[in-house]
Amino acid sequence: LMDDIHRNALLKARCVLVSQLVADNKLWGLLLERKVFTKPMLERILCQGTPHERRQQLMDDLPRRGPDAFGQFLGILRDTRQQDLADYLDGMDRHLRHGHPLPSEPRPQPRPPSGPSQPAQPSQPQDDPSRRPSVDRSVSRIGVTNQPNIPDDVLSVQEVLERHEDGLEELNFHTCGIIDSTELMPQPVTQQHLTEKSKNDWEFTYQLRSNPKGLLLIISNRDFVKKSKRTGTEVDCENLTRVFKNLGYELYRNQVFNDKTAAEMKSLCRDFILDPRHESLDSCVLCILSHGDQGGVIYGRDDLPATEDELFEHFNSDRCRLHNKPKLVIIQACRGSMKDKGHIFDQTDSASGDKTDQTTVQKIIHSLQEENYSDTMDLEKRVPLYADIVFAHSTTPGFVSWRHELRGSWFIQTIAKTFAAYAHEEHVFDMLTTVNRIVTETFGGRLGYVSMPHPISRLRKKFYFFPK
Repeated sequence: LMDDIHRNALLKARCVLVSQLVADNKLWGLLLERKVFTKPMLERILCQGTPHERRQQLMDDLPRRGPDAFGQFLGILRDTRQQDLADYLDGMDRHLRHGHPLPSEPRPQPRPPSGPSQPAQPSQPQDDPSRRPSVDRSVSRIGVTNQPNIPDDVLSVQEVLERHEDGLEELNFHTCGIIDSTELMPQPVTQQHLTEKSKNDWEFTYQLRSNPKGLLLIISNRDFVKKSKRTGTEVDCENLTRVFKNLGYELYRNQVFNDKTAAEMKSLCRDFILDPRHESLDSCVLCILSHGDQGGVIYGRDDLPATEDELFEHFNSDRCRLHNKPKLVIIQACRGSMKDKGHIFDQTDSASGDKTDQTTVQKIIHSLQEENYSDTMDLEKRVPLYADIVFAHSTTPGFVSWRHELRGSWFIQTIAKTFAAYAHEEHVFDMLTTVNRIVTETFGGRLGYVSMPHPISRLRKKFYFFPK
């Protein structure tokens, strides 16, 4: 970990560094070359929408970068001819460490021109939010090279690496939010665990012996007639597809169903639930990602509502071949418009009696915290009272759910990582309880809001995936 005094020096110098730092392509390249940040970490910083937000993200992440990061950053400031900032930061460190006089703030320097081929720009405050052009907050904003008069510190990652190659691999913007495949590969269940299950509660466990274990339906609405675009849902879809394929599920009709009307969603759910293939399979997973509202409403791309009862009513049909088989329904949609601010509590009281594997949970929390989620989106739910179904809702009734435009929703990201980490030994509802904990302990710090997922179980036995 970074030395406490170094961390405090960065905190006290933060405002000056955020406002005056010249974060050009050379600085980004040196941060990568000298291993202050890994490529995914640098990618997350450069995915921020404005120069000011990139500098803020840099200063948020730097204190977490280990014992050598402070000295490396000082050296990079000097190597990028920002000696005044280096002296100020070093002086702040000496003030805190040895009681030296508080350093004077350096005088702001004019920012460099945006490039030799760019026309001179009129003088204006660099980061005045009122003067920023409106942007479409979507993945496409990352490739900013088509915008006129781009200052150096708004270079895309591709440009940074083109100008600072030195053998570095190019970062992939189109997949920058997708979880690394190694994190979504579940451990195989052990014979010892199967033996323990057979001794303890095998008769109270659903038997998943079919291959595949079941079908996976994903409906994802991104573009609507009037409602806002759900940028980032494509990342959720990719993460869900990969983790459930790794758990032994087959994607229904070999595709994700994008941008469906309310009527089309009802038809798709009906066809999926009544598909005769379920007779030879042992379970199923159904995921819907869209806008939602109170009362179990999920919106189609045509902005028309479909209720959860309408979407899932066929689970009760005599023609459904899923009776007595476990069914997991994941819903990423709003359930209202309230935002949960949470409450402050003494963290020392939260761990008493906790038998969860702390190491694995903390690894997931740390991994998700490093990815710096920030954008909004919502979830909705209302559960039919049918047997052998567990509904996993991303938020409680009346509240919004949150989604990052590049990384996907807090809830889906956490489900993907948690299921991959625990499916070899935990049943579904226990894993969803772990998801609750991770979401509440990981996200929302910078926003000032938190989120509470809401799983509801109508299962009558324990639902294990038993990955092979």
